[in-house]
Parts: sequence; structure tokens; C-alpha cells
Amino acid sequence: MIVFVDLEHERLAVDYPDLVMGSAANRLKIKYRLEDLAGEPCLIMRYHHVTPDRLRAVNARAVIVSGNTTEFEHYPEATLAGLRAALRAGAWPTLAFCGGSHILAQT
Repeated sequence: MIVFVDLEHERLAVDYPDLVMGSAANRLKIKYRLEDLAGEPCLIMRYHHVTPDRLRAVNARAVIVSGNTTEFEHYPEATLAGLRAALRAGAWPTLAFCGGSHILAQT
């Protein structure tokens, strides 16, 4: 199982309501492409739901962290704690884009 972490904040709907539907469609398109490339299922998981235990429970083989539009000042640190713990564990090959690479570097 590939886990695609959606790092976009819910605030996107407030700041850029026109982007919300396009953003959802893009995430689904990414999911399908990752499944085609990896030859296995891809689970989209919201950033605040990611923990090392959840990644183990879904038998994650790799983690891919998306980018984001919303500034990190709008993310309470507690909502990123599980993702940071999973990245620190280093138990899964990880690829991160844009804001995802910032989280990876800060962790």
C-alpha cells in the first residue's frame, strides 16, 4: 500500500473556494497514477490522521507527502505531530513535494 498524505489545510476552502473541487480531482488523479506506477493500492490520508501506528495498520510500503497552498502558520503544531512522528521513525521510503519537503526537512 502506498500512502499519499494530503497536506492541504481545510482553510483552502475559505481562502480559495474555486480551487477546492479542482484540488479534490487532482488528488484522485494522483492516487490513480501512483497505483498505476506502483502496481498496488494507494490510500489518500489527510495529514492530521497520519501516525506511525496508522501507517503500520494499513501496511504502508511508502509514504508520499503532497504540497500545500495554505501557509504553515495556519497549521496547529498538534495537527502535524503524528505526521512528524511517522517521518522521524524513518520506517518507510518517503517522497515529499513542496510543503511536504518543508515538513520533512523540519522533522
